[in-house]
Amino acid sequence: MTERGFWMLNDVSDDGLEQGLQALLRSGAATEARIVAHLAELDARQLPLLRGQSLWDYCLSRLGLSES
Repeated sequence: MTERGFWMLNDVSDDGLEQGLQALLRSGAATEARIVAHLAELDARQLPLLRGQSLWDYCLSRLGLSES
C-alpha cells in the first residue's frame, strides 16, 4: 500500500480543501509567532552579541535564514 502524498488533493471536497488551507495558515502563523518570540529572547539575552555578531548576522550565519 502506498501512502498518498500531501499534494494530492483532487479527491478532497471543496469544503475540505478550504478548511485544510485555513488550518495550515493558522498553524503557520502560530509557528512564526513562536520563532519571533525565540528571536526576541535571544536578542534580550544578547546571545548573538556574546558571539560577536548582530542578531541579523546570527540569523544569516547560524540559522541559515535568507536576507529576505
